[in-house]
Amino acid sequence: MMRPDSFIPIAEDTGLIEEIGNWVLEQACREAARWSDSNRRVAINMSPAQFAAGDIQKRVARALQTSGLAPQRLEIEITESLLISNTDAVVHTLRQIRDMGVSIAMDDFGTGYSSLSYLSLFPFDKIKIDKAFIQNLGKDASTDAIVTSIVGLGRSLNVTITAEGVETEDQAILLRAAGCDLIQGYLYGKPDDIQVHEAVQADMTEKIRSARTSWVKQSASPQSELPICSAREPQDDVEPAKPDNGSSAKCPAGSPLKAAVAVSGS
Repeated sequence: MMRPDSFIPIAEDTGLIEEIGNWVLEQACREAARWSDSNRRVAINMSPAQFAAGDIQKRVARALQTSGLAPQRLEIEITESLLISNTDAVVHTLRQIRDMGVSIAMDDFGTGYSSLSYLSLFPFDKIKIDKAFIQNLGKDASTDAIVTSIVGLGRSLNVTITAEGVETEDQAILLRAAGCDLIQGYLYGKPDDIQVHEAVQADMTEKIRSARTSWVKQSASPQSELPICSAREPQDDVEPAKPDNGSSAKCPAGSPLKAAVAVSGS
């Protein structure tokens, strides 16, 4: 087994990433279209090299048409490195893709040089906090402040915030306290096919329940303090959003916390 960060740079350097990326796009759309749950969405990472080849919006349109997947069920993830060069052309292409009904997410937010300026150039639907920040959550005051600030920024811009690389219940609890919308990581499931994901659904639900119980106990203790403050006041009367993957749960005293699970082909 090889991690993506090992072979993708090689594929980009050799020019193979365009062929690989096209296959992933088409395969992921076909598989998602077969899922019984029509609310379940699929997210696909795209390399800057794929955009450099041109006509990426036509490839997305073709993948949706041939698979029959509703555009609202597809999300394209890009990194800000895509916007560093030829920004106007890239923004134009992203707008064309978004006009189809496809969501656009900025991946690995916070690791580049000009993330904030790019947010003013394009109306992203989602911002994904890089896992490097999540690994130090609760251990470093600066990291806690950065995560809280990103969540607050997302709420101000009406953009969904996803935390990547969540591996412990403590991280999930702290992100809930910060008001993070979505979390994904090995705590809720490792990349696998949809059948395996469905088989472990009960275990994922139990982990969410466990995190909620931990939150209640910690909140009830007069001695306990969370290093991250909530980005907004909790509202007990807020109705949970409709689960889009069957793994959502309403956390106590606040908005729903959903688990974004990696699926093969995405």
